[in-house]
Amino acid sequence: MKKPLSRTLATLALAATLAGPAGAQQGELASAGLTQRIETLSADPAANGFELGAMMVLRAVEKSLQTRYDYGLGDRMVNLPLLRLNMGPMRNPNPREKTPDLVASMIATFVEDMAEAQKVLARAERDGVQPFELTLQDIWFDMDGDGTRSEAESAMKLLAPVILDRRVRREMEKSGALEQPLTIRFDVADQSWLAAYTHLLAGVGNAILAFDPTPVIANLDAQLAAVKDAPRIPNYWDQDAVKAEIETLKAEQERIKARSQELREMQKPFDDRIRALRDEMRKPENKPREKRDALNAQIKDIREAMRPLTDERSDLGRQSRLARNELRAAESKLAQTEEETTGPSLDDLRRMSKQLLDERRSLQAERDSLSARKQETADQRQAATTDAQRKALDAELEKLTAALSQNMDAIGENMKKSRDMRRDMTRAQLDARRGFDRRSMVRDQVRPAIDIAYLVLESLAQKPDRARLQAAQSNWLNMIAHNRIFWRELARETDNDREWIPNPDQQSALGIEVPARMAEAWQKILSDAEAVLEGRLLLPHPLMPDGTGISLAAYFADPGPIDLIEWIHGIGAYPYAARGSQITAQSWSQFSRFTHGRAGTFALFFN
Repeated sequence: MKKPLSRTLATLALAATLAGPAGAQQGELASAGLTQRIETLSADPAANGFELGAMMVLRAVEKSLQTRYDYGLGDRMVNLPLLRLNMGPMRNPNPREKTPDLVASMIATFVEDMAEAQKVLARAERDGVQPFELTLQDIWFDMDGDGTRSEAESAMKLLAPVILDRRVRREMEKSGALEQPLTIRFDVADQSWLAAYTHLLAGVGNAILAFDPTPVIANLDAQLAAVKDAPRIPNYWDQDAVKAEIETLKAEQERIKARSQELREMQKPFDDRIRALRDEMRKPENKPREKRDALNAQIKDIREAMRPLTDERSDLGRQSRLARNELRAAESKLAQTEEETTGPSLDDLRRMSKQLLDERRSLQAERDSLSARKQETADQRQAATTDAQRKALDAELEKLTAALSQNMDAIGENMKKSRDMRRDMTRAQLDARRGFDRRSMVRDQVRPAIDIAYLVLESLAQKPDRARLQAAQSNWLNMIAHNRIFWRELARETDNDREWIPNPDQQSALGIEVPARMAEAWQKILSDAEAVLEGRLLLPHPLMPDGTGISLAAYFADPGPIDLIEWIHGIGAYPYAARGSQITAQSWSQFSRFTHGRAGTFALFFN
């Protein structure tokens, strides 16, 4: 059950009040970033093992974001597991050349980083877990690798949609609570929660690597390159004839438009008369049935008299639509004819425009950061007590003002380039390319999803790496084991200090409650998942014989390619068929009921 807003904000205020001693520790994270914090903690891993492991997990996320920035991938990866964080305005103006193994390499690195974090967390568990405090606003991901924090690199902006329920996040944003220090005290139980999460993520990574997408991407790149080098045939369309057809169709559209206006004027007196009769029908003296029938009869007669006008207008409407479609088709012919002579294509112009937009967003993020620093420095200048302090702050203000001025000039230049580009795309060019433009819009909107679908289906159709799949199975079983330890340790806690996930007697710093029945329902989901992974429960398939299901354990033992059509039919799963008990949706339905329909959000939170 979600807390009322007042209780949520009270919890946040308490968290901010109690942050106290952690400020000195977390100042390094807020200013210098994850790499420096990891280096500091590594000096005494026995005392800092839990926090060190947590920072290593966050650093793995940062590394994946940096790779995406380096190669200019931006948010084109958000549909892939482990790469779903939105990078906002962060765009690399000079990205490195991508290679087919880039996705697999990123995920392999992430899996290796999870394994290293697991070692550190296991050592912390052996040595005795030391709780630590973390202010979420202190976390940032140095996506561009310049060592300087910008507003766009705030982890709260990236992670809030993941770690906060949508309704809670909306209330917190509206109240400004997210601007206040949101400090969590991670304690002994949370160490097992984090260890479980590293196994969850590593398992997903190993499952993806088992169906290595590299060969599919390499083939896709090669085929795309071949298409770009496809031979050009002579243009079939006669340019002068096409232009003449276009002029004829435009003249026809003007004729239809003029005649439609004439008919509209001719029909106006009839419409006015009908409105007047309807006004008469609303008068009290015309309520009797016979009077209303008489008025309706007059309206019917008027409609019959104006039928030739309405029929002609309807026919003109059809003619207009058909002429418009024909005109677009003719213009697409002209676009093909002019393709070699009119400069950049609309695809090129759209790409250039997007680059300018990405550049402007990055500049605007820099502007916001500079403005905030300038305001902070101005406040310090006002509070300064000595001439030396004021002189130093005046110099800093001068530097920030100059930097801000350069930034605004750059934004202005960017906007001018955008205006010039739009001006260059004259109305004639846009009209001539309209048919191609609509096709390009559909391609731009649909192509990314189609690419992902193709990548997934073709990757699954390959012979998987058994060792990787069995590693994923082991990861997920370890996740369940650590998750059970977490809930057991959580139930034993008696404190109530800025909790990450609370027991029924605690308060969460994030404003959530976890009543006992919700935790119990989650244990049933864990038990079902473990039974499926171990083959003690089967996965149901609607087209298999009654009582027959799929043994996931059998698949992990001897995995084969997954042909989607064959698996939908069922024949693809026949080698892994078994008879016995099958998992049902009851545990999930119960969990969904206890979470008031927010089972997905809590499952992501609980892992």
